[in-house]
Amino acid sequence: IDTTTAMGEAFFQIIGVFAQLERGMVKERVEMAFDKKISDGEALHRAPLGYMYKNGKLVVDSANSGIVKEIFDMWSLGINYKEISTKFNIPVSTLYEIVKNPIYIGKIRYRGNLYDGSHRAIVDEELFNKINK
Repeated sequence: IDTTTAMGEAFFQIIGVFAQLERGMVKERVEMAFDKKISDGEALHRAPLGYMYKNGKLVVDSANSGIVKEIFDMWSLGINYKEISTKFNIPVSTLYEIVKNPIYIGKIRYRGNLYDGSHRAIVDEELFNKINK
């Protein structure tokens, strides 16, 4: 495209408008898909520690869910987060993500709101709230 001519410049701008339109349409489709998953109680991202995907559904991973319960129990007892980190060989930043993640009480956080998930909780809500007050 020769953008040194009026016709070339106009054509270049038209291509840009259609590219922007396509980007907007893709964004809308992704948001609609996410909204549908949330309304169905489905998680949007990879399975966190203690869960796994089975047939496209988030289910409790019995091999690791005990670790999550123990992390919450230790945290609620005031055990030093560095000690918990060392015991499970999990970075401190990941521990914070775990204890703050409402997925463990059967909820899904999306766009700053909490929604009921279709998955089973690993931690009871009372313990979660105690830690996150």
